[in-house]
Amino acid sequence: MCSIAKMGAKSFSRAAFRRFLRDRRGVSMVEFAIIAAPLFLFIFGVIEIALIFGATYALENATNDAARLVRTGQAQNGAMDANALKAAICNEVFLISNCSSGLQLDVRSFPNFAAATAPPATDANGNLVTNFQYAPGDGGDIVLVTAYYEWPLIGLLSSSLGNLSDGNRLLQATALFRNEPFGP
Repeated sequence: MCSIAKMGAKSFSRAAFRRFLRDRRGVSMVEFAIIAAPLFLFIFGVIEIALIFGATYALENATNDAARLVRTGQAQNGAMDANALKAAICNEVFLISNCSSGLQLDVRSFPNFAAATAPPATDANGNLVTNFQYAPGDGGDIVLVTAYYEWPLIGLLSSSLGNLSDGNRLLQATALFRNEPFGP
């Protein structure tokens, strides 16, 4: 009697298993669950890259506009300091949320175009340096204006898009020009 009960239970479990394999209800939900994570990672990656490109483009345009203030002499002779020039850039950049505290600005003057080189933006450990200068020069000087912003990345994308040690992305915009002859 015991062996007959075991055979009935075995055939019942096989039949139930076969019914389970033939049943197609919920297949779409299972398939979506399998592809949902890569799909959302791809979508968020595209959005993140688009935001990075947009912020870089806005930073470049704002840096060029601020460089015009230096080029025309409006930022020299105490008329404008580094904070005022940063504020001029931040007023034009709408994609950067904490621009006033996160934007770093370096303004250097050089004797000729061959000598004009941007300082290294990061140290040996991949951290953003903070020893920036503000020297807008005089009329006829060669000036290099460089703006740096540390863009925070979404956690999963920081390993592939980040170029700083903390996983963030460094956005950089530069403008190199000769100051117009200005002065009394």
